[in-house]
Amino acid sequence: MAQLGNTLVTGSLILVALVIIGGSIFHPHLFEEFVKVSLSMAVAVVPEGLPAVITVTLALGTQRMVKRNALIRKLPAVETLGSVTTICSDKTGTLTQNKMVVQMVDTDSCHLRVTGEGYSPEGEFQGEGSATEAKSHPELQSLMLACVLCNDAILQKENSEWAILGDPTEGALLAVAGKAGLFKHELEYDFPRVAEFPFSSERKRMSVMVKDEKRKIKEALSEFIMYTKGSPELTLERCTHIKVGERIESITDDQRDRILEQNNQMASGGLRVLGFASKLLTELPPEGSEDASERDLIWLGLVGMLDAPRPEVRDAVAKCARRAFVR
Repeated sequence: MAQLGNTLVTGSLILVALVIIGGSIFHPHLFEEFVKVSLSMAVAVVPEGLPAVITVTLALGTQRMVKRNALIRKLPAVETLGSVTTICSDKTGTLTQNKMVVQMVDTDSCHLRVTGEGYSPEGEFQGEGSATEAKSHPELQSLMLACVLCNDAILQKENSEWAILGDPTEGALLAVAGKAGLFKHELEYDFPRVAEFPFSSERKRMSVMVKDEKRKIKEALSEFIMYTKGSPELTLERCTHIKVGERIESITDDQRDRILEQNNQMASGGLRVLGFASKLLTELPPEGSEDASERDLIWLGLVGMLDAPRPEVRDAVAKCARRAFVR
């Protein structure tokens, strides 16, 4: 509409100028007549049926958009959409399913791929193409325990389907722990939560303190244990030890470099990566002591998860790729 209006106005002004200037040169005494004629011609440039034509055109455009499952509230919006060449969209929940699924787990001695879909706790841990038992990896068991306990979501089965109450990221952690045989409703009795440091954007991590009622953690100095999850880089900075098998050893620079490299590889593959650590406590830390308490941690491992794209998005991308290949 703006382009059409500019064209009509420009054409009218040029026509008025030509009539007045050209006529005045040959017949100066008829100047007033030329002005009247030029103004009449300028008005005639705009068709009387233009508003009706525009309305009908926009209505037809609306019908075409409806056939593509797009609802238009106002007719002028059709014109705007017709001029669009690039669409910027929020990714999570729009282009993706907003269902995080853990794809990779990494500890000091094992790097495993995780199978399964959605929030169902059914799947396998695979190393080098073959399935492996989670119980055979003490490091993995410790990492999965942290996934369950350092978690505010709830995984439950509704109408034969697994669903979560809470954040999709934490729901994915409960699902992968379920694949290792660890479930929150069972562990909450053995490891009741007694305190926590909530997540903050400054720290980029959260920590929970649990009580080991039955003293299942052999390495624990007392019945209290702190589990921390958050940004891999910032969490790793706070670690001085690492879980190796059933032992706890001082972390080396080579181990730090390997963890950071693995984190970069997982992130470059489109995965959202979280780092996990723990700390054995002799007593509960006071409130507001996050900075002092989240130090001298024991590194447990990395968890990489994917928010898979919607099926229709994959189909659209495939169609675009085929068209580009044909061209």
